[in-house]
Amino acid sequence: MEPIEWAWQNDITIYPVPIPKSNGRRLPDCHIEVDYRGKKIKGQMIYKQNNELYNKIKELYKYYFDKR
Repeated sequence: MEPIEWAWQNDITIYPVPIPKSNGRRLPDCHIEVDYRGKKIKGQMIYKQNNELYNKIKELYKYYFDKR
């Protein structure tokens, strides 16, 4: 089973949250937020919407998958 599929089945979602008034009108900078079974945890790091952001999200899904 893939880490993302496993996480969704276990009520864990990880997604970007745009930062209002940040650089880039079409693609604002983002924080990553983890919704872990209803408890929301907002990350401190700021990411541009590029491969770095989406690779980090994949890395976090893998972290929770490996932690199970």
